[in-house]
Order: sequence, then C-alpha cells, then structure tokens
Amino acid sequence: MNLTSPTKIQVRNSPIHGWGVFATSFIFKGETLEDCPIYTVQESADYVPLWLQNYKFNYPPYGNPVTKMVIAFGYGSLYNHSNTPNADWDIHPQNEDAFRFYALEDIYPDQEIFVYYGDESYFLDKSYTPK
Repeated sequence: MNLTSPTKIQVRNSPIHGWGVFATSFIFKGETLEDCPIYTVQESADYVPLWLQNYKFNYPPYGNPVTKMVIAFGYGSLYNHSNTPNADWDIHPQNEDAFRFYALEDIYPDQEIFVYYGDESYFLDKSYTPK
C-alpha cells in the first residue's frame, strides 16, 4: 500500500507561529493533503518529554482512551492550530501506522492550512479534547 505524498502543499514561515503548511495550488474540499507515517515515541500517555510537547499526537485520536504518543512524519507535525480549521486528520483508512490529512473546505494557493488541536485543555496539559 502506498501513502499519498504532498503535491499541493509546502512548509514555510508562518505569520501565526513558527513554521506552517501552505497550499501551493487550489485544493478541493475532501482532497487528501498528505499521508504521514507515524512513529511511536511514548508507549504511555502519562509522560511526554518537553521537546515533544508541541509535535506529538495522542493515539488513537478523537476522544478515545489515549494509549501512546506518536510523531507524524512528513508535514504532519507542522500544521498550526485554529479553532476554525480548514483541514483535519485521522488514522489512515488502510494503515493504522499512518495519518491522513485532508481539506475540510476549499483551500486557495498561499493560504495557510490549519487543523484543530483541541480545546483549552490541550494547551494546558497537551491532551486532545474533541470539538
């Protein structure tokens, strides 16, 4: 099984925060942005090293009991947060060792792509709370 490589996005400096992911051409609502292999860095959700705080994902996502912490390769760990995201991610439909990032709405060239990290609790204790 092949993963989808990014062809319409790039990483560059963001006016919001550090690095960001931007569209290089028009992206349709529902279109896959990229598939990102994931790597387990912590088998327990009890402790997350400081260097990892801003790049880790809880696994599995979306309100399920968290069993481990993972890093998304590709651009996966570089999308910035928004309470009104234009993209989302989930476990890849054919490979539980990858995430799929996809557009929630049409995204225009040079527009920054945002995902939702979670509510205020994420920024306090880095745990995901679904929207």
